[in-house]
Order: sequence, then C-alpha cells, then structure tokens
Amino acid sequence: MKVGSGSILSLAVLAAVFFFFSAPSPASADEGLSILLTSNLEGKFAIETAERPDQDPLLVIAQGIIRERKTGRIGLYLDLGNAFYPGPLSKFSYGAVMSEYLGTLGCDATLVSSRDLQIGTDHLETLAREGKTRLLSANLMRDKQPLFVPFALFPAGRDTVAVLAVSSTDIRFDIAEKKLYGVYAAPWEERVPQVLEEIRKARPRHTILLSGLSLQHTIALLEKNRDISMAVCGGDNTGDLYGGRAVRVELEDGRPIVMLARSDGYYRLDMATEPRLRVRELVWKSAEEIAQTLKPGAPEKADPAFAEFSRRLAFWQKQFRKEEDAVVTEAREKAFPVSDSKLTGLLRDRFDAEIAIVEKGTLVPSDYQGEIRHAKILDTVNLDYNLFVYDLTGEEVRKILGKDPLLLIDGISGERIQGYRIEDKRRYRVASTQTAYDRIVKILAKEPAYRNTWQTVSELLLADLQEGKIVFRDDYRYLDRRFRTTLDVKLSNYLDHSTVSKGDDISPPPGKPADSYKKWGLDNRIDLTLYNNLHQFVLTPELRYERTDDQYLQNLLRGTFVYNLNLQGPLQPYHKSQFETVLEEQRSGFRPMLLRETVGVSAVWGIAKARLGLGFEKRINDPVEPYVYGLETIGNLKYPFWEYLTYGLDVDSFFGAQSREGARPQVRSEITNALTFSISRYVGFSLKHRWVYLYSAELEENYSDSQFLTALDLAMDYKIW
Repeated sequence: MKVGSGSILSLAVLAAVFFFFSAPSPASADEGLSILLTSNLEGKFAIETAERPDQDPLLVIAQGIIRERKTGRIGLYLDLGNAFYPGPLSKFSYGAVMSEYLGTLGCDATLVSSRDLQIGTDHLETLAREGKTRLLSANLMRDKQPLFVPFALFPAGRDTVAVLAVSSTDIRFDIAEKKLYGVYAAPWEERVPQVLEEIRKARPRHTILLSGLSLQHTIALLEKNRDISMAVCGGDNTGDLYGGRAVRVELEDGRPIVMLARSDGYYRLDMATEPRLRVRELVWKSAEEIAQTLKPGAPEKADPAFAEFSRRLAFWQKQFRKEEDAVVTEAREKAFPVSDSKLTGLLRDRFDAEIAIVEKGTLVPSDYQGEIRHAKILDTVNLDYNLFVYDLTGEEVRKILGKDPLLLIDGISGERIQGYRIEDKRRYRVASTQTAYDRIVKILAKEPAYRNTWQTVSELLLADLQEGKIVFRDDYRYLDRRFRTTLDVKLSNYLDHSTVSKGDDISPPPGKPADSYKKWGLDNRIDLTLYNNLHQFVLTPELRYERTDDQYLQNLLRGTFVYNLNLQGPLQPYHKSQFETVLEEQRSGFRPMLLRETVGVSAVWGIAKARLGLGFEKRINDPVEPYVYGLETIGNLKYPFWEYLTYGLDVDSFFGAQSREGARPQVRSEITNALTFSISRYVGFSLKHRWVYLYSAELEENYSDSQFLTALDLAMDYKIW
C-alpha cells in the first residue's frame, strides 16, 4: 500500500497533536505538596468545654484540620513546637493530652521547643516512644547523644521528603536536668552537617528544615548547607524582623523561608516540588474564622477519631477538676489583678531581696475574685520555672539595665536601690526566675553563683495565697523600709616612711608620733552600716598601730558614728560623733582623748562625695582643754583609671577656735592620696601618702606628719539581711 505525501503530512500532524495531549505538561507532572503547619499551640485547652467543641480554640482548629485532611490534598502536617506547655490541662497530664491531640489530627512531626521542655525531658521521651507524632530535634543532647530523633523521612508522591529539626540554641532546660543529666543544646554549626550526612544516605528528593532559630541564624544555616531545600520557622522563632513580623523570605538562590507568625489557627502551605520546592500559596486560617463556618452536626464533629479524642479530653478535664479544683483562698471584697509586676513584689518580699527580675510574660494578667482555685493559679502561670536567689555587684546590675527588653526589673529607680546610688563594688541580693537568670547569664557572659530555692512560680503563688496574699497588694513601698546591714572590713599591712616636724610646745594629736621613723604597721577599719530607704547609721572603729621597743609610732584608736537622713535629693543632712584616743596607754602614763560632734549636709557628685558641718572638738583627757567650735569639711574622691587601677583622695579638716574671748584659730587636717592596684576582688596593693597637720595660732606652732605608705590591702564586704 502506498501512502501519498499528503497522507504522510496528515499522519505527522495527527501524531504531533496526539503527543501534545498525551505527554504530561510541567504543571501536571508536578503534583505539588500541601503541608499543614501549626506553632505555639501551648496545650491551652479550656477546662470545661469538651462537650462544646465550638468554644475551645484548640478543638475549633482541630475541626479545621480534619476538614483539610478530608480533601485528600494534604501531604504532611508539621508542628513547629511549644505545643505541650503551658496549658494547665497539658501540664497536668505531662503533655499526654496534647500528644493525643496531635496524633488524632495526624501530625507527622513536631519540633521540640523551649516551652515543651517544661514538662520534663523524661516525659517528652515517653511521648516520643508511645505517641503517634514524631518529636524531632537535631541539637538537643544528653551526654553527647541526641535526646530526640534528628530527622524523619516521609513519602511525597513518588518521592521522599526529609524533615530536619533544629531547636533554638537559647532553649532553657530545667536546672536539675541540666546539672544532673547533662542535657544541653549543641550549636547548629556542629550538628547540622552531621545529620545531613545521614540524610544523604536516604537520598530524599527534598529536605525541609523546621527551625526554632532566629531568622539570622536560619539564613546562615541555609547558606552553609545548600542540601536543605527550604525552611519553616516557628516555635521559639515568632517571625520578628526589624521590629515587625515577616511571613516569607526568599534567598538569592530561590530557596524559601516561611515564618509562622501567628498561633491561633493553622497555615496551609501549597508547594511546587519540581524542579525545586517553591511556594505557590500560604493560606492562614484562624480559629475564629473556622468557628464561623462550623455548623451543628458538621461531619468534622462526627469524625470517629475526633469523637474519641473528645471523650478522652472530657476524661482529662474531669480528672483535672477532681484534683485541681480545691479552693485555695477567697477574695470577696473586689477583683485583685495579678501580673508580672505583682510577682516581682512577691519575690522581693518572700526572699528579702533588693531586686527582683522576671521574664515578661511569666504570668498571664488575671483578676482574682471570689473562690480562687488551684486551677486558676495553673492557668495564670505561663513560665513555671524554679526560683533562684543570688548576688550581683552594682557593676553587674548596671550592665543588665536596659539590655534585654524581655526582662522586668523591680527594686531599681533612677539608678538607685532602696533609695541609694548603685555602688559598683557593692553586692545586691536578687531573686529571679530561672528564665530571667538565663538571660542575665547571656548579658554578663558568666554564671553568678546562685541558690536554687527548688520552688516554682506556681508553688510560690499557691503558698502566698494560702498565707500572706502579698500578691494582692497594690503598694510595695514597705519593702524599701526594711532595714539591712552591711559590714565592710579593710585590713592593711604597710611599710611606713614617716617624716615629722613640729614646734617645741605643741602636742601631737592623739596616737601620732613625735619623731620621724620607718616601720611596718597596721591600719584596720570596719564599717558597720544599718540602713533603710530613709535612715542610715554607720559605726566605724579604726585602728592605726606601729611601735618599736621603746615608743609608739602610730597608736590611734578612733570610733565614728554617723547618722544620714536619706532625702534622695542633692543634699542629705547628717550628724557625726567621733572619738579618738590611743590603743595602749603612752609610756608617760597619758591617755589623750579627743571628741568631735558635728551636724551638716552631705552631697554626692558622680565619683566625689563631700560633707560640710558645724560643731565642736574638745580634748577631754590628757590634757583637758576648752571647746573648739568650728567648721568640718570632709571630701572623698575615687577615680578608676582602669579596671584594676584606682586613684583615691580623702580629706578631713576642722577649722575652729576656742570659745573664750580673744581665742585664736586652729586647724586640724588629714589628707590621704592613694593609688590602688587590685589583684583580686579582695586583695590589693596600694601606694599612699598621708599628711596629718595641726596648727595652733595660740602657740604659733604647727605639727606635721608626712607618711609614705606601701601597703598590702585586704578588703571584704558582707551583707547581713
């Protein structure tokens, strides 16, 4: 049979048309992948709504997910973490009710995030073994071994998709688990390449990253690991970007990053899979929106798995009410607001701390009125971590101020603590939650020694509501009226090169030498301070002692008592009583004694302090002399050149005259200059020059003692609460 050229042309056209319609187009070859995504569900089931699923947001979300599942388009359901905590029902069941929820909805995997760990790693491991949902994390470790499965493989059409999970490196472990079991979050730079080696052996078509890292670290991870096809961020990453919230970011090579900024619903992510993963559409469905579409008798409610879960939820709710419905206390008069600021007041009261620090959001703001049940407390506490008590120096306190917007710091006002300026070297007692402590550790780049109270936030609230109800107070100013005590001990062992000059008739001040010398000596001082926000009492015994076999070179025993009225303004009134004598009676049998009484005002300007007062001096023994009335001037300055080198200047002068008619003036002054090299917090080395000067116009003579001291100093400070 012969075929003409026209027939050949017709067959060619027919074949081309057949090939065009029968060959798969790019769109039809790419079946795509639809993924359901949730994040930060927090296990917040309502306590009494199992039989009214339209009123429980989590049950509403569940019905929306069931509806999506019934379309047959959903390939995966992935949760980005913080699913198990802090909902009271989930806490009560140690995450079991939330594990059943995720399993009922066919959740394929969830990223283990910071709040999930609050139910305990041992409970999470049990849920991972017995639940239907895989718990994933590549970098949560115990004794250098992964706590959870690092990745999972899932079918996607004809191909396989790997899901790799990386938890936030800022994740917090319970302090007992961290110390006793050695759990920690390994750097992603270390773990991700190791896990990707295992994933490559399975030869998946695509690898999806579930990331709890910040966006910056997620981008860095993708740039260094190009085997990863895309990333989904959620859980501890809430999509924050330059003060706003982003939903999608695309890298230069086209790989997408999807961020789950919302938690009160679910996302449906529709992806193209060929030749690479590409976002077609990201759809958000809120619980409120889903609830408006639900009708009585909707097929979602009749779903056997959902119906079974509703029965299980009702069981958990019944058990919860049975055990947690006990009345703790009553608040009949009015509604008492309870919030983070009330918690800080309670912490300062309970642990007698000057400063209380919590992470914002530790408590959900709530009103307490009528019968207050244990369940109410559990519902209020959002971050139920242990409470720590520790000391921070004033310098460390300054470092944390304003550094972390998530820290709520109570007890500091205008760089004053209990009404006094923050002193860099002074220690202050701090009570905080573990989460706040962890943030402080990051700021200071060190771990201050702490005392674990082994009491959680909810336990503290429960104890307070049963007894003092401090958390119901509106005014916490009484905390600043509490008296505290500090003890500062300064011991100095020095080599003294002293040059003395004096007139023939003038007597040296008490305890001062009459001739020049070079000798080792002691200079010891103790400051005992009792204070609150208004009143400060300072008692200071001081000893300077040197002697040879036949004479005393320094033999001063001084006691000073100062009262300061703290008006928290530029000027503060004070009263001072000072008594000077000798430690050991002089060989002449004399024991000279000098008394000074003054009242005046003090002021502080940055690194300088000054006092100006009126009063009198009087020798009351060996010899007894008339009153000398006059003006007292005291100045102190400390200038830190470097962290370990400080210059100090101390001036103490009294200008006066005797009360009798025709009396002539006299001057008594002591000026000390010092350079101190700090070897450690307690030990220092100093070079000092101390000049003691006494001038009597009556005798027209003066006394001068110039001392050059090379000293080894020991300084200790204690706070007695």
